[in-house]
Amino acid sequence: MPHARTTSVRATGPRQESGLFGSSPCWSVSYELFVPSRQDLSLRSVNGGIHVQDVRGAMNLDTVNGGIDLARVSGHVEGKTVNGGVHVRLFGKKWEGAELSVHTVNGGVTIESPDAYNASVSAQTVNGGASSDFPGATITKSLPFGLGPKTLEQKLGEGGAPIHLETVNGGVKVQRRTV
Repeated sequence: MPHARTTSVRATGPRQESGLFGSSPCWSVSYELFVPSRQDLSLRSVNGGIHVQDVRGAMNLDTVNGGIDLARVSGHVEGKTVNGGVHVRLFGKKWEGAELSVHTVNGGVTIESPDAYNASVSAQTVNGGASSDFPGATITKSLPFGLGPKTLEQKLGEGGAPIHLETVNGGVKVQRRTV
């Protein structure tokens, strides 16, 4: 059996030092990586977003100050951010893989789905709205007048693999993809 190969890419630079007359100069790094279409990924960032497109595999995506953008991905995908929104564009007829689970603390979560898509969507927000462009969504509010946590449960098409969406300070939306 071939040995799995792990590749790490990281950047280090000048430390931010505060002194009597201000701080040291700022610096930044951006990466664009091209990987095989079937690839497991573990991506982490502190001050930047993560965008993954056209990849199938086990993915662990984690950032602190940046959003997560996923387009035409599948597999066992988990994404987490603290300060940033999450945007997912689904493709095909169903989620191909174990599950999709995305979480943010400060940001909205939007999932775009084609009309004829099959999945079981479960979404939660504490301080935000919950909505779906598709019929049949059950939205539950824990307190009167729209205050407090809200959940959205929806079977798209015939149902299928679980898709979990979660935010604390932001809305969740299941949106019909128009293109």
